[in-house]
Amino acid sequence: MKGYWLNHYFPKMMRDSIIQMPGLNKVKAAMKEGGIEFLTTEKYLVTPDLQDQFLYCGKQNPELYFNEQIRHGISSFSSLANREEVEQGLAELRKDMDSGSVHEIIKSYENDEGDYLFIIGKKPAANR
Repeated sequence: MKGYWLNHYFPKMMRDSIIQMPGLNKVKAAMKEGGIEFLTTEKYLVTPDLQDQFLYCGKQNPELYFNEQIRHGISSFSSLANREEVEQGLAELRKDMDSGSVHEIIKSYENDEGDYLFIIGKKPAANR
């Protein structure tokens, strides 16, 4: 989440969202405790044809974040953001979209870490 350009426009909301996400080591420990063997991880990149409207829905289409209904359905916006930050972030995003500088900002956040990380595990077969 640190590599997503929304950090530029909504820094507090994104910090608060990141805090709520468990780190990989914590997930691995929970898997082990639950009897699930950690196998590997796979990076997932959000594609332009995404139909779900979660936090990354506007990755390639920032205009989506101006839709109040969409923001209301995104937990980061609906439960972690304050009105002032949202209004200010949206105003700055609109200004950057109008000037075209949003493309430079988005590019500055590009990385090869993936947007999400799938964690793959295996539960041992039950003893017979």
